[in-house]
Parts: sequence; C-alpha cells; structure tokens
Amino acid sequence: DLSEPDGSDAIGLRVALWSKAIHFIQDSPVTGIGMNIFRKAAGVQLPPPYPDPAHAHNNLLQTSLDLGIPGLIAYTSIWLIAALLLVMVYRRSRNRVHRAMAGGLGGGLIAHFVFGLADAIPLGSKVGVTFWLTVALTVALHRVVNPTPEAHRWTDT
Repeated sequence: DLSEPDGSDAIGLRVALWSKAIHFIQDSPVTGIGMNIFRKAAGVQLPPPYPDPAHAHNNLLQTSLDLGIPGLIAYTSIWLIAALLLVMVYRRSRNRVHRAMAGGLGGGLIAHFVFGLADAIPLGSKVGVTFWLTVALTVALHRVVNPTPEAHRWTDT
C-alpha cells in the first residue's frame, strides 16, 4: 500500500513507486497513461518530508508509463544509436578534440542513464531538454567527423 510507506526507507519508497508504475504499464501497455500524469493517476500520498511523487523514479519505467511499450522501444533505440555514434566517433577520429568531445558526451549520457535508474527526469519536463540537447550534440559531432556525400552537395556548387 502506497498510502503509508516508511518515509525513512528511500529504497522501500522507490520499490513502492516502481510497483505502482508497473501496475499502470500493465493497464496501458500500448499507449501509456500520458505524459507526466503519474502524480494524478497514482494518487500517492507520502509522509513528510517527501513531496508528492511527480514521476516513477526510473527513466525506463517513466517512459513506459508516459508513452507505452512502443515509446520505450523508441527511447531505448535513441540511447543505443547515440552510444553507437559516440563509439564510432571515438574510434574513427584522429582529432583529439573530437575524441575528447565524444568521451565527454558519452560520460554525460552514462551518468544520466545511471541516475535514471533510481530517479528520473521525465521526457516532458523542462530540464529534460538537456538530454535532447546532448543527443543533438552527439549527432552533430558524428556528422562533423563522418560527413556524408549529401552534406557537401550544397557547398560544391
């Protein structure tokens, strides 16, 4: 029961929130419950000093809650593609700056992912833009290091 979790047990609190999240995912596996609806849908009341839980405290569960299993597959694909692009840049580039940028972006994404296993920054939150910015910088760095012939078509004329 989430109405009276042990406020001194952070792990117990997260397990209770994760259980509630899994219940909602089972109810709406295809569409999810909607972006940032967990607080209202769960109706969770926590004792002080905890605020109302705005999210499921796990990025993967939160993405499944918000967007359903297809959304989780897309989100996981973004992570895998970003990792692949950074590995390609790091292995193929002879430029130390590009390699350092790939390492920094990769380290930031790893830190974000590990943080997201026990807490979450929901995709629809204001600070969630930092994840998307990091993914955009990853793609841009890959394009700089591995330009495609189409990228030069407009500059050759």
